[in-house]
Parts: sequence; C-alpha cells; structure tokens
Amino acid sequence: MADPPRQLSDAERVEVIAALEELKNTACAAQARISVDLDASQRASQAAAGVPASQQGRGVAGQVGLARRESAHRGARHLGLGKVLVGELTHTLTGMSAGWLSEWRATLIARETACLSAEHRAQVDAELCGDRAEQVAGWGDARLVAEVRKLAYRQGDQLPGGRVPVQSPTRPARSSRSTPSTNTSSRRSSSTCSLRTPPELVTEDAGPFNLAGMTIAVPRGYALDLDPEELA
Repeated sequence: MADPPRQLSDAERVEVIAALEELKNTACAAQARISVDLDASQRASQAAAGVPASQQGRGVAGQVGLARRESAHRGARHLGLGKVLVGELTHTLTGMSAGWLSEWRATLIARETACLSAEHRAQVDAELCGDRAEQVAGWGDARLVAEVRKLAYRQGDQLPGGRVPVQSPTRPARSSRSTPSTNTSSRRSSSTCSLRTPPELVTEDAGPFNLAGMTIAVPRGYALDLDPEELA
C-alpha cells in the first residue's frame, strides 16, 4: 500500500484509512513481542558467554531503537512497554494484535496501572480489555484514562483501609516509559507509591506529590515519568 489507489470513493478512502490503522496497531503488537523475545535471547547468549547478570541485556534497547528508526532512549521505552504488555497486560496486547487498540493507548493503560501489583494490574487489564473491545475502542484518550483510574481505585478499595496496592519501592519501576523489572517476587501493599526510572533514563529529579490521598514519592536520583499536573 505504499502507493494506494487514488480513484476511490470517499467511503472507500475512510475504509482504507481504518484498515491501515488496524494494520499499524497489529504491527506494533508484533514489534512488542519480538522485542521481548530479542531481549530474552540476548540475555541468554550473554549469560552463556559469562557476562555478569548486572550487565546482561545491555545494548538491546539500542538495537530496538535502531530497528524502529529511533534513539536508544526511545528503544528502551518501547522495550519496557513490550515487557509490561507481554508479562502483565496480556488483554491489552491482544487488543493491539486485533487492531482496535493503538500503541499509544496501550501506553496510557500501562502508565495508569504502573502503581498496581501484578495481580491487580492483571485484573484491571482483564476487566478493561477482556471483552469490551467495541466499547473501549470508541472511547477517547481522556475517557480511557478515567476508566482505567476508576478500575485501579476499585482494586484499592478491596484492601484494608482502601489503600491502592502498589509495587515495592525496592523494585524497579514498571513504568511504560522505562524498562520494567522481570522480578515479580518483591511486591507489597502500601499507601505510598514509588515510581522509579532506571538511572540510565533519568532526566530530572522530582519530589513527592499527592494523588487521590496517595503520596507519590520519587527517590533522589530517579526521574518521574508521569506529569503530576496530568494526574491531578
């Protein structure tokens, strides 16, 4: 379709645009899966070569960025999102594969569930994208974000004291804009949510702020990938 037919009716043009958009979304889902597979393969090869565990995976983000005609920094974000989609937001990834959910909207879902434990994140993912494709596909970004937040807070209401279940502050962040940790053993529930970015992705220091009764604390030396004003 590099040179699509020009002699089309307006209705046909709209259909072609919609079909190409679905193709883009499906391609992004495939890129996410393949990027995660590349990371796993590279880590296995490096481990077999005796590379220390702390250094395994280096260079993968750069390869992803290069392949996508983007920087290594952007490659790290794509890889991080891919890990979240493959490991925790499987229904969201299925929506991308089906073509009705874009990479950007998947990023919004990943971002808005970044503080949840893996279990509660999966529940939000299933409730949102499990069998509501037609409904969710018709929402705008603002409505999507609002619905994800509502589901996330509902998960928090199920805990004693109505606290939102969050990841351990000792565990690297699962932000959609950074590389998520593959270690899912260290999680806890708390009223304090620490969103952290790996040091190589640090852009600025940020302080704590309040979100719906939660204190969002960002340790020194880490950057907050979410805009506090956007979350207010």
